[in-house]
Amino acid sequence: MSKYNDGHSIDIDSLTDEELKEAMVEWAEGDEAMYRLLWALYNSGIKTSGCHAGRGPYMGIEYDKDQKDVLTVIMNSVLLAKSSQVFVRAEGSNPFSGPNWYKPGIIVGSDTDSEAVADKQFDLLTKIVNKEISMPSKIDISPLLELLDFLIGKYSKILLRVEHESDDTYRYSIEGSYKEDSESFIYLNTLLSKLGFSLKTFEEGPHKIWSYKSSNSDDINKMIKETSRLIMDTYNIKVPTNENETDDFAIQGMIIRNRLSKKKKIKTYQSISFFNYSLNILLQSLLLLLHLILQ
Repeated sequence: MSKYNDGHSIDIDSLTDEELKEAMVEWAEGDEAMYRLLWALYNSGIKTSGCHAGRGPYMGIEYDKDQKDVLTVIMNSVLLAKSSQVFVRAEGSNPFSGPNWYKPGIIVGSDTDSEAVADKQFDLLTKIVNKEISMPSKIDISPLLELLDFLIGKYSKILLRVEHESDDTYRYSIEGSYKEDSESFIYLNTLLSKLGFSLKTFEEGPHKIWSYKSSNSDDINKMIKETSRLIMDTYNIKVPTNENETDDFAIQGMIIRNRLSKKKKIKTYQSISFFNYSLNILLQSLLLLLHLILQ
């Protein structure tokens, strides 16, 4: 039975050196190339949130604004290979998935069925993370990370995805679960349809995917930059402040977490204020006593 690879994320900082070594082996699922990549990311200060080394390999990464440059390089490099994709989300995932479920995240992955191809990609990323090599990129993902920074805390449910498909075309998608009469759907559909995105809906649920596809990487770069700019300039959807204002499970969890966090801060502040008040009274009493003694 796996001790560390059970579908739940673990705060890596809570592990001892020996526990971390054991966890790395389990997370890599016996794949040496994945094992090397996990250590390269860890040694570079990049925290992972999940990974898979078999068919359809992927790596989940906790987003850290201070690591934006290296994350951009990683994502750009992943998209050099066919059948690859990068995925960005501002909101957290399942509140029961682990202690850091609420943090923004990035997923890089591949649709390949070949372990040899996957291992080659893992080793390439390891060298890039270790700064042993640099690769010229075709897709510039940096505007998406600027948009990610903008969306954090807005509970927009917007998901961003870029794919380099097996036929050497590129697909840029903006996704989310919205009812068609919602303010968010109307805003995104109006904006993206004018830019030439096609909309895909699903009978079984409210998930929507707006996609823009091109065989020219420059077209995709232009569209990534343009949509990021437009959303940051025009987005004005009301941020939900109560869990009853949204039907998204993760966002409901984040709203509740933030409310409880604020209450905890208030209690902490009140405790500190009471301590300071008591200390001030004590000091005044000591000063008065000293004054009486000196008289």
